[in-house]
Amino acid sequence: MKIKSNAGKSVYFEQWSTPLDQVQSLWLSKAVMSASCLHLIFEQGKGTPNVKYVLTLNRRWPIRFTEEAHAVGCIGKYFETDSKNNKFPHNKKGYPIRTWKLWSTKYIKEINTNHSLSDYKRPKYKDIPQYLIITGDEWIEFIADCEPDWTIHKHTSIQKLIDSYSKKNYKPRTF
Repeated sequence: MKIKSNAGKSVYFEQWSTPLDQVQSLWLSKAVMSASCLHLIFEQGKGTPNVKYVLTLNRRWPIRFTEEAHAVGCIGKYFETDSKNNKFPHNKKGYPIRTWKLWSTKYIKEINTNHSLSDYKRPKYKDIPQYLIITGDEWIEFIADCEPDWTIHKHTSIQKLIDSYSKKNYKPRTF
């Protein structure tokens, strides 16, 4: 369910349902770029199950990383509402929600200059979602034309994932 934000006339947000829904702490461990994709490898904090979450993004999708101290002010404002309980939303276990979809944000409007996200037609800001992942160190925003893919890896080392994802879609360059 979309929630109206106080940050703009037509800004809305809602929880983005992902495998990270019940995660207490989250860290971005590595980013691996292949020929056509960017693979972000996430881990939970110390003392948690040995599970890695890999988000695969198309390389043409706009993405930005903002350090947490800056993100709270510039991105966190989108979560202000008219609700009496205007605290940052938490999941059923009481942990902060880590994944979100937002609409009509400044980031979407800036990226959509010259209608690059709207197929060179009239802008459709209200239909384009911005995805947000909040980790312990940074907030990751990206804009995609479809929902990205998540893969869960149990009992796998970071190095094995790096090796595996760096070989996917590998196309040697010739000059």
